[in-house]
Amino acid sequence: VIIGTQTALAFIFGGIIVGKVMATGVIAAAVFLSIVGREIVKDIEDVGGDRDRTTLPMRIGVRNAGIIAAVLIILAVLVSPLPYYPLHIFGWEYLVVVSLAYMLFIGSLPLIFKNAKLARQILKFAMLVAIFAFITGALFSRLW
Repeated sequence: VIIGTQTALAFIFGGIIVGKVMATGVIAAAVFLSIVGREIVKDIEDVGGDRDRTTLPMRIGVRNAGIIAAVLIILAVLVSPLPYYPLHIFGWEYLVVVSLAYMLFIGSLPLIFKNAKLARQILKFAMLVAIFAFITGALFSRLW
């Protein structure tokens, strides 16, 4: 949660600096949700070596932690279209690129329970595509 918060705060502070808090706030929410979900997947991946640590999968079990990670990732996907509609901050260019990220995020979900390492790698790539979508959206938007 701390890593997700720190990363999201970078977007919020950036929005404050440029006076676009609404646009960056929505992005920050999607970033927070996806990063916390990915961090839980990383903890699931490491559960075998975490015998002396108190991680979410160690506390509530791998399956339950995987469900929480999946819910957070789904919420991130559901929040991500908001800059396109209803907020109309980004145009169709953003929607096209972020749709690729959606497919990767959703495609990683079954892997959380079968191969957490592969799921984590796909999630990391999905986040890269999502960042590219945000950049694309900003370049072609009314933000400037």
